[in-house]
Amino acid sequence: MAEKAKQRDELGAKADALIQEGKFAAAIEPADACARLSRGIDGPKHWRTFDAEQRLKLAEMAKGFPEDKQQKLRDAMAAEAEAKNAETAKPQDALKLAQTARDRYCELLGEETLEVARIWHLIGRIDLGMNNANGAKDANKSALKIRRKSLPVTHPDLGRSLNNLGFAQSNLGDKTSAIDNYQKAIRIWKAGLSANDPLIVMGLNNLAAFQNSIQEYEEAKKSYTEILAIRQQTLPKDPLDIAQSLFNLGDVQNSLREYEAAKKSHAEALDIFRKAYRKDHPNIATSLNNLGVVQYALREYEAAKKSHTEALDIRRKVPLIDRSYVATSLNNLGLVQHALREYEAAKRNHTEALDIRRKAFSKDHPDIAMSLNNLGLVQDSLREYEAAKRNHTEALDIFRTALPKDQKKIAASLNNLGNVQYSLRDYEAANQSYTEALAIRRKALPKDHPDIAMSLNGLGNVQKSFREYEAAKQSYTDALAIYRKALPVAPPTSP
Repeated sequence: MAEKAKQRDELGAKADALIQEGKFAAAIEPADACARLSRGIDGPKHWRTFDAEQRLKLAEMAKGFPEDKQQKLRDAMAAEAEAKNAETAKPQDALKLAQTARDRYCELLGEETLEVARIWHLIGRIDLGMNNANGAKDANKSALKIRRKSLPVTHPDLGRSLNNLGFAQSNLGDKTSAIDNYQKAIRIWKAGLSANDPLIVMGLNNLAAFQNSIQEYEEAKKSYTEILAIRQQTLPKDPLDIAQSLFNLGDVQNSLREYEAAKKSHAEALDIFRKAYRKDHPNIATSLNNLGVVQYALREYEAAKKSHTEALDIRRKVPLIDRSYVATSLNNLGLVQHALREYEAAKRNHTEALDIRRKAFSKDHPDIAMSLNNLGLVQDSLREYEAAKRNHTEALDIFRTALPKDQKKIAASLNNLGNVQYSLRDYEAANQSYTEALAIRRKALPKDHPDIAMSLNGLGNVQKSFREYEAAKQSYTDALAIYRKALPVAPPTSP
């Protein structure tokens, strides 16, 4: 059977090549043989048989065209081929060529033929490449409408249209429709293809990436776990594909605070990358960075320091690397050094990260705010309160401008500013910062979240300084109740 399937595929490829060359009469014999073999292998209703029969019908129909219509068909196919070739390098040219091909196919074959659907699909793909999500959405809807009328329900091209429509909808923020279409595409591919087909993996990967981006971490974890299982069972195994799946799974586990599982996934991915790449490969640095982030979350600070130091060393050596990656490593190493109370080293690294980010990004970029925030925390630890106040104030201004909807970051920035204002004995300002941070956190977080307790604790300190002892007692009591529920360890002491 495998030999017959190979023969069928070769005959189909030969017929396709002859059709592309405009040799329609010559294409009939291999197209007919391919269709007969497909009926015997897959049955008369399989999508492969459908494709083979469509190929034969096109060759027979084109053979019967007068010469001028045959030439128009050749021109349409040539425009389609040129559009595909130009798709990446010259997308605007590719779009014009695809539109020309579509119009010619419509004129020759009709507006709702599979050839026209194929061009709509191509147009949608080109639009996606040019970040024209609305155009891609419309084009893929047009392709899908035709394909639903014409194709068997398990045909992979139906899945392709649904997948690309989902991709466009995800770019437009249409969460429900995007997920629905990704899932429909995956179901079609699972019904019509082998269990480990690359299209299934691609669909799951698109779904998982979108679920991750909208913080549906449990669902993303299921999708990435399924991808990993497929890749581990596929022969021959591709170690780098497996490593990438482990890497993606580790990131989601980290977001779910499943730190031990994330550490295991990232460590396995790193081991594969080390075997596959030279020791200074950028992918090794990225893997080390993400492992270090998890080690930091687990309070394995020495291990995290080692991982981030190695990642930074690699990134400094890579020629033409985006300097923002160096800044990320400096930032993460600085966080670990701060946790280890290596304050001067942490200050140096956060300062360098900030310098890089100021040069690389616009003045109100969130990464600049993050560096200012982290530098301010170190300066607070060094009792450089005025410098810390300046940096936290600037960070807060940027967060308010750049991320007005990210109330959690704004609240954290307010809380950090409040800590410094308290240390400077600017109690009125600290009271205002803590109060605003607390109000935001109570709206944005579960009622027993430790961050709420942190703001209550800071507010209690200010109230105590104002000799508002009853209010301070209430704030401390509320904070303590949250800490006892939320944390397995003792709450932090007052600053």
